[in-house]
Amino acid sequence: MLAAANFPMLDGLPADVRAAVLDQMVRRRWAAGAIVCREGDIGETLHMVSAGRFMARTVTITGEEAALAVLGPGAVFGEQVLLEHRERRNATIVAIGDAETLVATVADVNELRRNHPGIDRFLIDVLSDRARRLTHLLLEARHVDADSRVLHRLTELADIFADDPEDPTSTVPLRQEDLAAMAGTTRPTVNKVLRVIEKEGLVTLGRGRVDVVDRGRLAERAGLRR
Repeated sequence: MLAAANFPMLDGLPADVRAAVLDQMVRRRWAAGAIVCREGDIGETLHMVSAGRFMARTVTITGEEAALAVLGPGAVFGEQVLLEHRERRNATIVAIGDAETLVATVADVNELRRNHPGIDRFLIDVLSDRARRLTHLLLEARHVDADSRVLHRLTELADIFADDPEDPTSTVPLRQEDLAAMAGTTRPTVNKVLRVIEKEGLVTLGRGRVDVVDRGRLAERAGLRR
């Protein structure tokens, strides 16, 4: 069983309830490119990312695929199972590389709620965290310029893809189109920003990836506090 410390969302729960949640969940391994769930499916499982990274994608009104977010260790998705009337998945989730999740079904969640009423704190935190994230992105889209949004997303991604928190370097294995979609801007804007910070020595650019030289300096350049 994984330690609860790997999942910050469980921090607010008593030790016995944290242990019950982790005991109830089943470990699933996903090969690179595996589709965990598809947009439009009814949500039947809750996932906690225990290793690797996953891409959340959606289909736009023009029929094109767009990246929404990258989910790393500690992230939670599939929160539709927490609702009484389960909604359809709002994104397709794909494993970026070999990855792993802990999975709970609707029946598992309901059993936890019956046996451990304190679990509702976790469920509320999951839904509240998603709402806060969406609110933040909405405000950022309205009040932050596109160049800064690119730097913000790249800083977040560099942290998600960092294998060692003490290592200042990180490789973000995503296309510029994906970064543009997550920043709510265009690929030419992303390319312009990346070329500027490459000249500043913060990143080096490769095919389908951005190598971050120093995550701390990048965060400072983006105006984000550590």
